[in-house]
Amino acid sequence: MKKDSFIFYRSFYEATQYLEKDQKADLFEAISNYALNQEETKLDNVCNALFSLIKPQLDANQQRYINGKKGGKPKQIIPKANQSLTKQEPKANQSLTKQKPKANQSLTKQEPNVNVNGNVNDNVNDNVNVNDNVVKKVNKKKDSVFSSFDNFWNCYDKKVGSQDKIKKKWDLLDQKQKDEIMKYIPEYKKAVPNKRYRKNPDTFLNNQSWKDEIIKDETKTNTRNNRDQQLHNNQSRAVGIIL
Repeated sequence: MKKDSFIFYRSFYEATQYLEKDQKADLFEAISNYALNQEETKLDNVCNALFSLIKPQLDANQQRYINGKKGGKPKQIIPKANQSLTKQEPKANQSLTKQKPKANQSLTKQEPNVNVNGNVNDNVNDNVNVNDNVVKKVNKKKDSVFSSFDNFWNCYDKKVGSQDKIKKKWDLLDQKQKDEIMKYIPEYKKAVPNKRYRKNPDTFLNNQSWKDEIIKDETKTNTRNNRDQQLHNNQSRAVGIIL
C-alpha cells in the first residue's frame, strides 16, 4: 500500500553521520522508497546493515497506517428513526432505583472513555519503546561499522604487511581503543601526508602510536622536500652527462 508521507526520525539521521556522501544518499533513497512504496533497494554491506535496523520501525508505522485506513475502532450502531429500543424488564423481585441528582447538580457530566484513553497511551508507549530500541541498535551498529577493521585499513591507506595478521591484532583491541585510533588517523595523515613516511600498520598498532602526540614540523617537511628536489636535480644532471 503506497503512502504520500512517512515519519523520518532523528535516529535515522544520526546513524548516517559516519557514512560517505554517496552512501548517505543511497540510504536515504532506500528508506524513502521502502516507507512510501514498500519496495526494497539494493545497498552495500554498510548501508544494508543500518537499513536492517531501521526497517522494523518503518514496518511498525506501515501497520499503524493500514489499521487507520480500515477505520480504527468500530463505530457504535445508532438505531434508525422508526426503530424502537427494547427496554430490559426488571426481574420479578427487583425494584427499579432511580438515581436522583444532587441538590446542587443541574447537568450530568459525561465520564471520559477509559478504554479510548488506554488505547492511546498503549500506542504512544509502544511507539516510544520501539523507537528507543531502534536508536540503541542503530547507535551500537554505527559504532561497530565506524571502527571496523575494513574502515581502519582503508582510512590508514598504507596497505603493507599481512592483512590477516594485522586484523588479528585489531580484533584484540577494545571498542574504546578502536574509536581513539579512528579519531587519530585523520590528524596523523595531515601531519604525514606522504604515506611512504607513515608507520606500517602493524608497527602503528604494536607501538600504540595513536597515543603519540602529533607534532606538525614544517621545517622537517621543507627539508624532506628540498632533499627530494636535490635528488631529482642530480639524476637529471647524470642523464645529461650520459647523453
